[in-house]
Amino acid sequence: MDGECAGNPFKNIAHGANTDHGSESSFELLVKLNPDFIFVCDRDSAISRPGARLAQDVMANPLVERTDAAKNGRIVYLTSSAWYLAEGGLRATDMMFADIEKALAIAK
Repeated sequence: MDGECAGNPFKNIAHGANTDHGSESSFELLVKLNPDFIFVCDRDSAISRPGARLAQDVMANPLVERTDAAKNGRIVYLTSSAWYLAEGGLRATDMMFADIEKALAIAK
């Protein structure tokens, strides 16, 4: 299965990436991988970091716009507080499922 769950319709293109936290990436890598979807978790928004740029502003750049995800409107901005701060609770899990449902609705 090489990084995929049984019955999972999504391919994990990051499987096997050499990183010890999830922050090792670049816009050039996104262009190279050319994902169908991009899920964005805005950590700075979740922790209310002063002076931080919004994830939407960071993602609005020519390299990201070259991906199939951007071309097809499939960049999904996750509810950052649920995904980054409160994962596992009932309310947070409900928010996470709502984010995934939003992505699946876009895919139709």
